[in-house]
Amino acid sequence: MPRSSNNDDLITLIFTTTSIVRKQNAGCVAPLSLVQLKILSMLATHRSLTMKEIADLLYITPPSATALVNHLVKDKTAERIIDKKDRRLVRLKITPKGKRFLKKQRKEAAKRMNKILSNLNNKEKGELKKILNKIIKNYNC
Repeated sequence: MPRSSNNDDLITLIFTTTSIVRKQNAGCVAPLSLVQLKILSMLATHRSLTMKEIADLLYITPPSATALVNHLVKDKTAERIIDKKDRRLVRLKITPKGKRFLKKQRKEAAKRMNKILSNLNNKEKGELKKILNKIIKNYNC
């Protein structure tokens, strides 16, 4: 039983920490949702992606991906382009405006995270980094 209780405590702490980070970010990310920022980030990493590729990476349906992407296109942070090899395919590409927006959001997010982490000393930060890397390594999808 102690192991289960320990896991329950850890789960509660993880959810509480996540809630704190979300509260720190509240209102800071507008006008895009976190999922739309994730799409911009994916587009910055890849040259371009189809709607199906975006949907697969986010584990959502293509129509759901299209709904998320429509706002990015309307906001001119991403653009639809016809695939040169297969004109039936429509690809999405990040625009220069999207790159600037993403860079600004990442910089602001880093400031907020630095504020959250400022209460930890270097040893604690090292331990946290080690634990998070272990979790990511073992459960990276």
